[in-house]
Amino acid sequence: MLNEVPLAIRRALRAVTLNHPNRMGCTVYRKVVTRSAPDTFGGLPTLGGLGVLNDEDETDFEYQELGDASLVFLQLYQSGFRSDDNSLLDNPNTPQQEASIEPINENEFVPRKQDIVNVVIGDAILPYEITEIAGTVNIPPFTQKYILQLRDELVQMV
Repeated sequence: MLNEVPLAIRRALRAVTLNHPNRMGCTVYRKVVTRSAPDTFGGLPTLGGLGVLNDEDETDFEYQELGDASLVFLQLYQSGFRSDDNSLLDNPNTPQQEASIEPINENEFVPRKQDIVNVVIGDAILPYEITEIAGTVNIPPFTQKYILQLRDELVQMV
């Protein structure tokens, strides 16, 4: 019985996001490393002989389109919150937004941290980066709210 609660909340959140009158269309992109290293560490490319843990330091990459989605901005992200790894999420110079993102086709993809979300507002396209994933239910499958930060320097990507 208890495991049905998050499923019902998840279905309701998806229905609200896809049918909300203030929803916006968006396209989600994922960063893919294009560099091929002659040396590998556990099958992963290396950086100066050290294993690369993630793609933040990579210079050779491209963004691959994952698909179209609907987005509803929920609220400004409140400063002072900390993520699961206890790092402070807020940056006073860059406001962040909480949003709900649902792919148009169910189970097509799941947005992750560092994905780029191009939000279509009228004729403009604004690129946001997913900086954190928050939730309201701590029972799997977790409900997810995404923390977005505007990335002005990525406007050239569009």
